[in-house]
Amino acid sequence: PVVYDIIKDRHGYLWFATGNGISRYDGYKFRNYISEVNNPYAIGVGPVIQLYVDSKARLWALVVGSGAYRYDERLDSFISLVKLLPGEQTLSSNNVYSMAEDKDGVFWISTTDKGLNKIDENNGTITHVRYQPENPESIPSDKITALYIDRKNDLWFSSVDKGLVRHNLESKSYEVVVPEIPSSIELFEDSFGDLWIPTLGKGVFRYV
Repeated sequence: PVVYDIIKDRHGYLWFATGNGISRYDGYKFRNYISEVNNPYAIGVGPVIQLYVDSKARLWALVVGSGAYRYDERLDSFISLVKLLPGEQTLSSNNVYSMAEDKDGVFWISTTDKGLNKIDENNGTITHVRYQPENPESIPSDKITALYIDRKNDLWFSSVDKGLVRHNLESKSYEVVVPEIPSSIELFEDSFGDLWIPTLGKGVFRYV
């Protein structure tokens, strides 16, 4: 199968995100986590596009078409984000792509069709951040791919139609930094504070 992402957890295990589930390698053997009908503790159906380890060393998985999941070590299974929060809250869309955590411990999840999701575990809420054509101060696009929180705690994201965007979390403002950059598959900040932007078919860009 296609492997979309690889990450190492706090135990030293390697996790592989694939087109039909997740595989964990403990140094001796593989353990596979796949979708199972009527199993509430199974990963959702769809390609696993990203794996993410948060500041509490918890493993998350983003599944295109099914949403976000968090690994439960005690149950050795993945639990849907919407089951971890109170009430009947949902993501703006299950077409998720990327996840990032800011310095306040708030999670941001991008979708390719319905903007951003802000997940605050402290108060147990999901806030949908959507493009509003009539509001010039709203997020400039709903079609978002890669996310990255930089050392200044600014949220950067790549959009399909508006290029590279910076979101100042303190002022809550948005700035279209480089509109001509095509949609990125990932964002990365190097030791100099430069942002690297790999794309599909258009090479790699660096924002200084």
